[in-house]
Order: sequence, then C-alpha cells, then structure tokens
Amino acid sequence: MLVGQSRVERGQILTGQAVDNIREHPTKYMLNIVSNVGRLLFNYPHSYTTQSPNTLLYIASIMFLVVPGVLAVAGLLWRMLRQHAGADEALIGGVFLVAFGGSSLVAASPRYCVMLVPLAVAMVAHAIRETRILEWTRRQP
Repeated sequence: MLVGQSRVERGQILTGQAVDNIREHPTKYMLNIVSNVGRLLFNYPHSYTTQSPNTLLYIASIMFLVVPGVLAVAGLLWRMLRQHAGADEALIGGVFLVAFGGSSLVAASPRYCVMLVPLAVAMVAHAIRETRILEWTRRQP
C-alpha cells in the first residue's frame, strides 16, 4: 500500500490512519496519553518488558522533582486564572504546558522531559520566591 509512494503521500496516508484509529478507539488513546505522562515523569511503564525493583528507586528519587514541579505548575495556573501572573510567568508556564502536553499526545520518553527540567526549576524557584517560603522559616526576634 505504501510501496512506491512519496514520503509526503505516505505521511498523509499514515496520518489519516492514525486519526481513524483515534476516532475508533478513544479510550485506548486516552490510556496511551496517561501512559505517556508516566513515561515522561517516571520512566514507567515500559511496554513488553518486565519491571525490576530499580524502577521503584527511580520513581522514589524523581519524586523530589515531580512534586515541587506539579505544585509550582498548579500555583502558576492559579495565578494565571486570577490574572495576577506577569508576562514572564505566563510565557514560562505556557511553553512548559505546550511542550509537556505535546509530548504526552505523541510518543513519550524520559529524554523528551529533560528539556523541560530547566523550565520546571524556574517555575519552582519563582513559586518559592512568590510565596516567600524562605521568609517563613526565619525567626522573628
């Protein structure tokens, strides 16, 4: 079917088949998106391979980045919805959400998430600065 076709024609045929598959199996596609988010954040689940205890160690260690990152993104979204976010916050948050969301919709691998780590760290640092967490820990005389 694809033999003898140009690359553009093959791309159009395969894209049409992909859209048809998504329309016919939306639940399976949603499950794939959830799995892609898990792969981006935790490098889990792996298809067609057995899991090892090392996976649990990896998930436990990465939680120190994921939990603050999720809280920072949630805080940023809250500030954006309340229209208190500056242009810099909106830009960083928008780029992060578009890149993360786009990676979740297609094939996902932890190496795709590596590019988003600087944005996540910037959002966490900004959230710490805005909430003045460090000032709460100082003792007042």
